[in-house]
Amino acid sequence: MIIKAVIYDLDDTLIRTSEVVQPGIEFVYHQNKNVLGDISISRFKEANEVSVKGLLPRLKASEIKLHQFGVLIWYETLYQLDLKPNPEIILALYESLQSYTLTHIQLYPEVMDVFDTLISKNIRIAILSNGSTIERLRKVIAVGLQKKIDLLVATELVGRDKPDQAPFLYTLNLLGVKGNEVIYIGDSYTEDICGATNAGIQVVHFNPHKINNPSQGDYFTITNHKQLLAIINKYKSEDNV
Repeated sequence: MIIKAVIYDLDDTLIRTSEVVQPGIEFVYHQNKNVLGDISISRFKEANEVSVKGLLPRLKASEIKLHQFGVLIWYETLYQLDLKPNPEIILALYESLQSYTLTHIQLYPEVMDVFDTLISKNIRIAILSNGSTIERLRKVIAVGLQKKIDLLVATELVGRDKPDQAPFLYTLNLLGVKGNEVIYIGDSYTEDICGATNAGIQVVHFNPHKINNPSQGDYFTITNHKQLLAIINKYKSEDNV
Protein backbone atom coordinates (compact mmCIF):
# COMPACT_ATOMS: atom_id res chain seq x y z
CA MET A 1 0.00 0.00 0.00
CA ILE A 2 1.35 3.40 -1.01
CA ILE A 3 0.44 6.28 1.28
CA LYS A 4 -0.85 9.20 -0.80
CA ALA A 5 -2.03 11.46 2.02
CA VAL A 6 -1.83 11.98 5.75
CA ILE A 7 -4.82 13.48 7.56
CA TYR A 8 -4.20 15.10 10.93
CA ASP A 9 -6.43 16.08 13.78
CA LEU A 10 -5.58 19.63 14.91
CA ASP A 11 -6.08 20.30 18.63
CA ASP A 12 -3.74 18.32 20.90
CA THR A 13 -2.35 16.49 17.89
CA LEU A 14 -0.58 19.22 15.95
CA ILE A 15 -1.22 22.07 18.38
CA ARG A 16 -0.79 21.92 22.15
CA THR A 17 -4.23 23.40 22.78
CA SER A 18 -5.05 22.03 26.22
CA GLU A 19 -2.03 23.78 27.71
CA VAL A 20 -3.54 27.22 27.09
CA VAL A 21 -7.08 26.55 28.33
CA GLN A 22 -6.72 27.38 32.04
CA PRO A 23 -4.45 30.40 31.52
CA GLY A 24 -6.93 31.47 28.85
CA ILE A 25 -9.86 31.39 31.27
CA GLU A 26 -7.91 33.59 33.69
CA PHE A 27 -7.14 35.99 30.82
CA VAL A 28 -10.85 36.15 29.94
CA TYR A 29 -11.67 37.08 33.53
CA HIS A 30 -9.12 39.89 33.73
CA GLN A 31 -10.05 41.23 30.28
CA ASN A 32 -13.72 41.46 31.21
CA LYS A 33 -13.58 42.26 34.92
CA ASN A 34 -15.31 45.59 34.28
CA VAL A 35 -18.54 43.79 33.30
CA LEU A 36 -18.23 41.02 35.90
CA GLY A 37 -18.48 43.40 38.85
CA ASP A 38 -17.34 42.04 42.21
CA ILE A 39 -17.21 38.41 41.05
CA SER A 40 -13.91 36.85 42.12
CA ILE A 41 -11.65 34.96 39.76
CA SER A 42 -12.16 31.74 41.73
CA ARG A 43 -15.94 32.04 41.41
CA PHE A 44 -15.62 32.81 37.69
CA LYS A 45 -13.40 29.78 37.11
CA GLU A 46 -15.71 27.57 39.14
CA ALA A 47 -18.75 28.74 37.15
CA ASN A 48 -16.92 28.06 33.91
CA GLU A 49 -15.86 24.61 35.08
CA VAL A 50 -19.42 23.71 36.12
CA SER A 51 -20.67 24.91 32.73
CA VAL A 52 -18.12 22.86 30.82
CA LYS A 53 -18.89 19.72 32.83
CA GLY A 54 -22.60 20.23 32.29
CA LEU A 55 -22.24 20.58 28.53
CA LEU A 56 -19.70 17.80 27.93
CA PRO A 57 -22.24 14.93 28.11
CA ARG A 58 -24.33 16.68 25.45
CA LEU A 59 -21.25 17.14 23.30
CA LYS A 60 -20.21 13.50 23.64
CA ALA A 61 -23.76 12.39 22.86
CA SER A 62 -23.69 14.54 19.69
CA GLU A 63 -26.62 16.60 20.94
CA ILE A 64 -24.52 19.69 20.28
CA LYS A 65 -21.54 20.29 17.98
CA LEU A 66 -18.15 21.55 19.10
CA HIS A 67 -18.61 24.97 17.50
CA GLN A 68 -21.86 25.33 19.48
CA PHE A 69 -20.15 24.16 22.66
CA GLY A 70 -17.57 26.94 22.35
CA VAL A 71 -20.31 29.57 22.57
CA LEU A 72 -22.72 27.83 24.93
CA ILE A 73 -20.11 27.61 27.70
CA TRP A 74 -20.26 31.39 28.04
CA TYR A 75 -24.05 31.47 28.21
CA GLU A 76 -23.94 28.79 30.89
CA THR A 77 -21.11 30.52 32.76
CA LEU A 78 -23.15 33.72 33.00
CA TYR A 79 -26.19 31.76 34.19
CA GLN A 80 -24.04 30.17 36.89
CA LEU A 81 -22.97 33.66 37.97
CA ASP A 82 -26.58 34.93 38.01
CA LEU A 83 -25.77 37.37 35.22
CA LYS A 84 -27.91 38.05 32.16
CA PRO A 85 -26.46 36.65 28.91
CA ASN A 86 -26.04 40.06 27.32
CA PRO A 87 -24.93 39.65 23.66
CA GLU A 88 -22.04 42.10 24.10
CA ILE A 89 -20.74 40.22 27.13
CA ILE A 90 -21.08 36.82 25.44
CA LEU A 91 -19.14 38.09 22.43
CA ALA A 92 -16.49 39.71 24.62
CA LEU A 93 -15.92 36.51 26.63
CA TYR A 94 -15.79 34.36 23.50
CA GLU A 95 -13.42 36.67 21.63
CA SER A 96 -11.15 37.11 24.66
CA LEU A 97 -10.53 33.37 24.84
CA GLN A 98 -10.02 33.16 21.08
CA SER A 99 -7.53 36.03 21.22
CA TYR A 100 -5.53 34.41 24.02
CA THR A 101 -5.55 31.03 22.32
CA LEU A 102 -4.30 32.35 18.98
CA THR A 103 -1.42 34.25 20.56
CA HIS A 104 -0.28 31.42 22.86
CA ILE A 105 -0.79 28.10 21.05
CA GLN A 106 2.30 26.26 19.87
CA LEU A 107 2.99 23.32 17.61
CA TYR A 108 4.26 20.07 19.03
CA PRO A 109 7.99 19.62 18.40
CA GLU A 110 9.04 18.21 15.01
CA VAL A 111 5.73 18.96 13.25
CA MET A 112 7.32 21.32 10.72
CA ASP A 113 10.18 18.91 9.99
CA VAL A 114 7.78 16.02 9.45
CA PHE A 115 5.55 18.14 7.20
CA ASP A 116 8.57 19.12 5.10
CA THR A 117 9.52 15.45 4.76
CA LEU A 118 5.99 14.47 3.72
CA ILE A 119 5.96 17.26 1.14
CA SER A 120 9.31 16.07 -0.24
CA LYS A 121 7.77 12.60 -0.67
CA ASN A 122 4.76 14.08 -2.53
CA ILE A 123 2.44 12.98 0.26
CA ARG A 124 -0.50 15.33 0.63
CA ILE A 125 -1.33 16.79 4.03
CA ALA A 126 -4.84 17.50 5.30
CA ILE A 127 -6.29 18.58 8.62
CA LEU A 128 -9.68 17.34 9.84
CA SER A 129 -10.88 19.00 13.02
CA ASN A 130 -14.12 19.22 14.95
CA GLY A 131 -15.43 22.75 15.29
CA SER A 132 -15.78 26.09 13.56
CA THR A 133 -14.16 26.68 10.19
CA ILE A 134 -13.05 30.22 11.00
CA GLU A 135 -11.55 29.17 14.35
CA ARG A 136 -9.57 26.38 12.68
CA LEU A 137 -8.37 28.62 9.86
CA ARG A 138 -7.12 31.16 12.39
CA LYS A 139 -5.32 28.50 14.42
CA VAL A 140 -3.59 27.06 11.36
CA ILE A 141 -2.43 30.53 10.31
CA ALA A 142 -1.36 31.41 13.87
CA VAL A 143 1.10 28.50 13.97
CA GLY A 144 2.27 28.93 10.38
CA LEU A 145 0.85 25.77 8.80
CA GLN A 146 -1.19 27.46 6.08
CA LYS A 147 1.47 26.99 3.37
CA LYS A 148 2.24 23.41 4.38
CA ILE A 149 -1.18 21.80 4.03
CA ASP A 150 -3.30 20.89 1.03
CA LEU A 151 -6.67 20.89 2.76
CA LEU A 152 -8.41 21.95 5.97
CA VAL A 153 -11.81 20.51 6.82
CA ALA A 154 -13.70 21.68 9.89
CA THR A 155 -16.67 19.50 10.75
CA GLU A 156 -18.92 22.54 10.75
CA LEU A 157 -18.78 22.21 6.95
CA VAL A 158 -20.15 18.68 7.10
CA GLY A 159 -22.74 19.15 9.83
CA ARG A 160 -21.47 16.19 11.87
CA ASP A 161 -18.56 15.96 14.27
CA LYS A 162 -16.08 13.12 14.56
CA PRO A 163 -16.41 10.21 15.35
CA ASP A 164 -19.20 10.17 12.76
CA GLN A 165 -17.90 8.72 9.49
CA ALA A 166 -19.20 11.63 7.42
CA PRO A 167 -16.31 14.09 8.04
CA PHE A 168 -13.74 11.39 7.28
CA LEU A 169 -15.44 10.33 4.06
CA TYR A 170 -15.92 13.96 3.05
CA THR A 171 -12.19 14.60 3.49
CA LEU A 172 -11.24 11.49 1.51
CA ASN A 173 -13.50 12.63 -1.31
CA LEU A 174 -11.94 16.10 -1.43
CA LEU A 175 -8.46 14.58 -1.48
CA GLY A 176 -9.47 12.11 -4.18
CA VAL A 177 -8.04 9.13 -2.29
CA LYS A 178 -9.27 5.86 -0.81
CA GLY A 179 -9.20 4.97 2.86
CA ASN A 180 -6.41 2.43 2.38
CA GLU A 181 -4.21 5.10 0.77
CA VAL A 182 -4.34 7.35 3.82
CA ILE A 183 -3.03 7.51 7.36
CA TYR A 184 -5.05 9.43 9.91
CA ILE A 185 -3.37 10.78 13.06
CA GLY A 186 -5.21 11.94 16.16
CA ASP A 187 -5.04 12.00 19.95
CA SER A 188 -8.62 11.08 20.89
CA TYR A 189 -9.54 7.41 21.22
CA THR A 190 -13.24 8.01 20.59
CA GLU A 191 -13.19 10.80 18.02
CA ASP A 192 -10.05 9.91 16.09
CA ILE A 193 -9.18 6.23 16.50
CA CYS A 194 -12.73 4.87 16.48
CA GLY A 195 -13.97 7.40 13.94
CA ALA A 196 -11.23 6.86 11.37
CA THR A 197 -11.25 3.08 11.86
CA ASN A 198 -14.99 2.93 11.19
CA ALA A 199 -14.40 4.97 8.03
CA GLY A 200 -11.90 2.38 6.78
CA ILE A 201 -8.79 4.48 7.36
CA GLN A 202 -5.52 3.26 8.89
CA VAL A 203 -5.05 5.07 12.20
CA VAL A 204 -2.03 6.31 14.08
CA HIS A 205 -2.71 7.30 17.68
CA PHE A 206 -0.69 10.34 18.76
CA ASN A 207 -0.18 9.63 22.45
CA PRO A 208 2.64 11.79 23.89
CA HIS A 209 1.36 11.35 27.45
CA LYS A 210 1.13 7.53 27.08
CA ILE A 211 -2.51 7.34 28.11
CA ASN A 212 -4.04 3.85 28.27
CA ASN A 213 -6.95 3.32 25.88
CA PRO A 214 -10.05 1.13 26.41
CA SER A 215 -8.85 -1.16 23.60
CA GLN A 216 -5.47 -1.49 21.96
CA GLY A 217 -7.00 -2.47 18.61
CA ASP A 218 -5.33 -2.61 15.23
CA TYR A 219 -3.56 0.73 15.02
CA PHE A 220 -0.14 2.25 15.49
CA THR A 221 0.80 4.47 18.41
CA ILE A 222 3.42 7.22 18.38
CA THR A 223 4.64 9.47 21.17
CA ASN A 224 6.33 12.03 18.91
CA HIS A 225 5.68 13.13 15.36
CA LYS A 226 8.90 11.88 13.78
CA GLN A 227 7.88 8.30 14.53
CA LEU A 228 5.28 8.63 11.77
CA LEU A 229 8.00 8.54 9.12
CA ALA A 230 9.05 5.01 10.11
CA ILE A 231 5.44 3.86 9.72
CA ILE A 232 5.22 5.37 6.24
CA ASN A 233 8.53 3.75 5.28
CA LYS A 234 7.20 0.43 6.58
CA TYR A 235 4.29 0.61 4.15
CA LYS A 236 6.66 1.33 1.26
CA SER A 237 8.91 -1.57 2.27
CA GLU A 238 5.95 -3.94 2.33
CA ASP A 239 4.95 -2.78 -1.17
CA ASN A 240 8.43 -3.63 -2.44
CA VAL A 241 8.39 -7.18 -1.07
